[in-house]
Amino acid sequence: MNKERRAKLGTAVSNLYDAIDNFNEGASVAVVLENLNTAEEITTTCCDEEDECMSVIPDNLQFTSRYESMEEAYNAMEEAIDSIQEAADIARSNTGDDGNFSFKEEGDGDEFVERIEEAISRIEDAQIA
Repeated sequence: MNKERRAKLGTAVSNLYDAIDNFNEGASVAVVLENLNTAEEITTTCCDEEDECMSVIPDNLQFTSRYESMEEAYNAMEEAIDSIQEAADIARSNTGDDGNFSFKEEGDGDEFVERIEEAISRIEDAQIA
């Protein structure tokens, strides 16, 4: 992974921390979803770029440590995207009539934050791979 993608992923992580902060401060679901969507878009773009780089590596170099690092970063970003999407699904399914969070079951708020924290962890894994 190159410096540019690492920097972009840093922006994605910032957006995810903003989503947690906004959630904890009682912001509307729309505001939090905006943070999540931005993070997902950035991560998806970086994941696609990493995949493109991997696809042009010759077959005889696909068993090198560099290729394996690229593959680890790609997989970590894929997992981060899944976690972001899960958090967004939780947010959408727990939106009250007023546009704010309205959790139907105890622990849904914790699960929401856990999904975001999982995404942050996976993106950080990708940055160091």
